[in-house]
Amino acid sequence: MKKIVLLSICILALFISIYTITTIWMKDNNQHVEIKRDRQPPIIDKKEKLDIIILKFAHYFPESHPQHIALVEKFVPIVEEGSNWKIRVEVYPNNQLGGEKEYIQGVRNGTIEMGLGGQSITEILPSMKVIEFPYIFDSYDQAKAILNGEVGDKITKGIDALGMHSLAWSLNGFRQISTYEKFKTDHGQTDKLKLATIFSKPNIDTLKVMGFDVLPLDMNEMSIVLKQQVIDGHDNPPLLSYYNGWNEKQKEITITNHIISPAMYMISSKFWDTLSEEYKELIWKASRESADYEIELLKEVEKEIFNTLKDKGVEIVYPKLDAYKDAVYPLYEGWIANNSEIKSIFDEVLNEKMKIREKLKKQ
Repeated sequence: MKKIVLLSICILALFISIYTITTIWMKDNNQHVEIKRDRQPPIIDKKEKLDIIILKFAHYFPESHPQHIALVEKFVPIVEEGSNWKIRVEVYPNNQLGGEKEYIQGVRNGTIEMGLGGQSITEILPSMKVIEFPYIFDSYDQAKAILNGEVGDKITKGIDALGMHSLAWSLNGFRQISTYEKFKTDHGQTDKLKLATIFSKPNIDTLKVMGFDVLPLDMNEMSIVLKQQVIDGHDNPPLLSYYNGWNEKQKEITITNHIISPAMYMISSKFWDTLSEEYKELIWKASRESADYEIELLKEVEKEIFNTLKDKGVEIVYPKLDAYKDAVYPLYEGWIANNSEIKSIFDEVLNEKMKIREKLKKQ
């Protein structure tokens, strides 16, 4: 009898172990993050369930990043409650549905309804490379006004032909130079520094003329290289670095603001075309409000992170930017010389910048 009881206990323990391992595996493999809603969706019967629209939203940010927080706190409730729970949003952070290139392809194919796209989109839509030009934007508010205005619509004009529709622009922050030693990275003293950066011609060219040696990587490769600290540093928005743990042992951040890193709320054209005009308006509104909220969070959290890093002994350096700007401006001519579309958009961005500056002077 004792043997039977003992055997039963062992079998039960084995079952629990298998169940636990399976549950953990499922959580870590393409399972969307469970969202804590202020209002819970109503219980529905089987017939009503057939009418529910599932909207999968993919991105590469960690759950603590303002991009994810804005989606959960703004986009999700606006869409779900505004549709009377007929649309249910599943958010997949941390590359759970693949890296940026993979989930963008999913959006284009219609297997993923929405996503946040950044640098990878500029590779397939050259006109968008304008937003990667160095010192094209002076501030977050200026970038927000231009990208989410008429000029922003012209920048993304060709994206519909790629199977996507642009709804709003949010921001990841300005790219800054982060190093593992205190190099005092003023212009002219950087030739021995090797930095990890993204696969982007404007970004690579910019860092080279600023005096750095560069190692282009995709986001997954960058995470591995930075955690191993096999190079001198990297150029990334501080929030992205902080929440990914890339700056745990860095000693210095140089505030160069050389290139802004935006993120576009994109939706699959195949999915978009199935929606009613009411739902299209709802998702567009949710995207705009979520993007605006994220930018405000970004400005607030970035200050907090800089203070936290200072407390940990990281030096925040504010160099004079004139030398950097003088070094990069000649690059513009080469980038726009043989592309009338990019030149036209570039000119419109500059004109819009002047208008915004004039408005601020009058305030």
